[in-house]
Amino acid sequence: MRMLPNSGWTIGTVVVSVTAVISLVLGGGVPRALFAGVADAQSVASGPCGLNQTALCETFDQPAGIGNRSGQLNGTLWGVSRAIGGSGTNFGQQEYNAWSPTQMQACGGTTTVQPDNDVIICNGQVREAVNDNDDVITLAMYAKQPFDFAGRTGIVAFDVSNDTLGTHTEWPEFWLTDQPVPTPFTHFGSWLAAPRNGLGLRFAAATQPFQGYNIAPACPNDQFERWSMDSAVVSRNYVIDDQANGGAIHSQMLDCVIGSSGPGNMNHVELHISQNQIDAYATDAGTTAPLKHIAVVQNANLTFTRGLVWLEDVHYNAAKFGGQTQHTFSWDNMGFDGPVLARDLAFDAPDALTPVAGYPGKINLGYSSLPGNGPQLTVPNVTGIQNAAAGLLTFNFFHYDAPSTITYVVNGHSHSVAWPYPDQSFLSWRTLAVPVPLSEVVAGNNTVSITSDQQLVVANVDLVMVGAGGGGGSVPPPSTPAVATATSIPATPAPATATPTLVPATATATMIPAATATATPIPATATSTPTRVPPTATSVPTPQPNVQSGFTESATVSPSTVRRGSTVSIKASVTSQAASTDLVDIEVYDSTGHKMFQQWFDNQSFSAGQTRTYGVAWTVSNQTPTGTYTVKIGVFIPGWGQLLSWDDQAAQISVR
Repeated sequence: MRMLPNSGWTIGTVVVSVTAVISLVLGGGVPRALFAGVADAQSVASGPCGLNQTALCETFDQPAGIGNRSGQLNGTLWGVSRAIGGSGTNFGQQEYNAWSPTQMQACGGTTTVQPDNDVIICNGQVREAVNDNDDVITLAMYAKQPFDFAGRTGIVAFDVSNDTLGTHTEWPEFWLTDQPVPTPFTHFGSWLAAPRNGLGLRFAAATQPFQGYNIAPACPNDQFERWSMDSAVVSRNYVIDDQANGGAIHSQMLDCVIGSSGPGNMNHVELHISQNQIDAYATDAGTTAPLKHIAVVQNANLTFTRGLVWLEDVHYNAAKFGGQTQHTFSWDNMGFDGPVLARDLAFDAPDALTPVAGYPGKINLGYSSLPGNGPQLTVPNVTGIQNAAAGLLTFNFFHYDAPSTITYVVNGHSHSVAWPYPDQSFLSWRTLAVPVPLSEVVAGNNTVSITSDQQLVVANVDLVMVGAGGGGGSVPPPSTPAVATATSIPATPAPATATPTLVPATATATMIPAATATATPIPATATSTPTRVPPTATSVPTPQPNVQSGFTESATVSPSTVRRGSTVSIKASVTSQAASTDLVDIEVYDSTGHKMFQQWFDNQSFSAGQTRTYGVAWTVSNQTPTGTYTVKIGVFIPGWGQLLSWDDQAAQISVR
């Protein structure tokens, strides 16, 4: 075992081999030219988690539970949430996200488990099990470190024992969400827990032996049960575009792979993700090659370029069509490439874990919330407030009639958010993130309550300190940085107001397109203004030339005039006259000297005379006053040491 440099994630060795390239012509004589821009099969890389370059790689070598909802996963690095449909969520029967015991195929044999002990680690793999009670159910696991694919095609990889028998049984599902909202999931029109912006991929297309043609022309008609990726769903500002529910998004199945024989017998999956296209690859169960190109989603039109990766165990009344009501999946070697970004610190409000009267063995994970009288929940052991870019309260809620507003109270401070979804559908789970001013959060125990004008079931509640977990070896700036001279210095650096893109010294920062959203944007519909700027921000310094010679900074912005609620791209360039390793800091201030945005890049290596360019995106909230804003660029010794150079007027942005 070894540690992935600068990530805090333990990794091990992954044995892989090179794949053969599939034919340029699909079986049945369908020319690949019909799918313009579709790449052929890829080789599995020889690096950790099957990746050439890793921002995160988790190999689940040992149990690392911390006593929260994440079971034996490391709950500091991973989050877990659970939700079930009508057989476990029924106001009249006092079932509030009620889960039944299930049989898990553990490494030492079959055992009975129940949340939060239904996620274990054994033999260096994750195993989790659910009992769907003849209903729809999902158990969702996510890494708290964001994945960034701005301006590129990023890769997410994982192993899973996919033994699905189809879309009315059990299957693994992948989600990518712009906010850390629990159980992102949709099921036709009956379950609409879509994130604000997100992508979901379902690996549920299954075929019996000698019926591969039912999946795709290239799928062999042999003695094996096989699977592929059957459909995709995209949400754009809560508007759901679901292939399985008549949406315009479309996943084209190209090939298939042999299904798993059960836990431990793994398929390796790779997803190549850009804003406009997603390509899915997988291996036959129990093999590392060849990596077959099983599906493509073209014209995806994703409205974000950074998000959280979710692995989900999904059922739809599995026994009805030959599946298993009680079923176990195993997972391993989950990772992705790209820049190493600061992860969130997310703190669970404990599940209720109370027995359901009249239903022996069932326990409620959620809480009943009556109009104006929500449950008082304690979120314990909160830390990292001073390092957070923002605060969020995330949760699921189930409703009969759609509420008009959601009210949430944090440590006695009340806020309301208008109904954010475009539909008024009846009987559905939802998932939501709302802003929490950092000034209202306290170290240790925090009390929260969630209610509305309708009865709700509230579940999977978390208080999230955005970006407070660090990453990439970065440290937050000190309260007062050392400076090279006594001349005018920039405002005291403070925790970033957007999740920092902490790029390893050998990587080049990528440009974030102006139309995209940032990592964990805060809903603009809340009546309270999110704390995006540290309240103690100091006044802007008097404009001065560079503090010290040796560096030249400049910036361009696009667009230079932006409306509130939009995003502006900032392209900052720094030239160093001498070879050095430095921290590059990019900030935006209003005309009164208040800091509106900050993003920094630590341990940046410059050769003599080299210019490095950094792309960041400032999302201008709807509450931002109109006026002129100034981009400032600083260069420091790594780890927020001595100030070396400061450009106080790198560029200007007009907000209208």
